[in-house]
Order: sequence, then C-alpha cells, then structure tokens
Amino acid sequence: MMKVYDNLSLEYNPEFSKKYKESRVKKVPFKYQGLVIGDPWDKPDDRFFDSVEEKIKRLGNFKKENILFIGDSFKADLKVPEKRGYKTVFIKRS
Repeated sequence: MMKVYDNLSLEYNPEFSKKYKESRVKKVPFKYQGLVIGDPWDKPDDRFFDSVEEKIKRLGNFKKENILFIGDSFKADLKVPEKRGYKTVFIKRS
C-alpha cells in the first residue's frame, strides 16, 4: 500500500497493494468469473473501468445488463459504471 515516513514523504508499492486486495477478495462469500484489482488505477478513474470492460470482453463479452457493480461509495464505486449503463447496488455501511 503506501508508507508515510517521518518527513511526510510517501512510498507506494502497487504490487503489495494488489496482493493485499487479492487477499481481501478471498473472503467474499460467492463465486465470480473475473476480478480486476485497482492497481495502478483505481476507482473512480475511467482507466480502471476500461480495464474492467476489457476483462469482461475476454471472459465472453457479457451483456451490460448481466454485470453488477457493488459499492459503498456512489462517487468512487458506482457513478462511472452507472454512467456506462451497468446495474449498480449501493451498500450502506453501519
């Protein structure tokens, strides 16, 4: 992820970040056909969603109505996919 030093400089390690996110996804209680990890680009960057669409095409070019984006931030997780025509579900954290 990112390390902050005493002098407030930052060190970002995208490979560590990717592995950390992959380990979190293993806890998801359902099966999925594809996974796109947000490194080096993450939500809401359009390049992240471009990579998602490329992955979808490689898996069989599924129709947008069969893809569901789930997120706990409308701005970061759902705004772009909704604009692109995907179904979205907002999760409210308590």
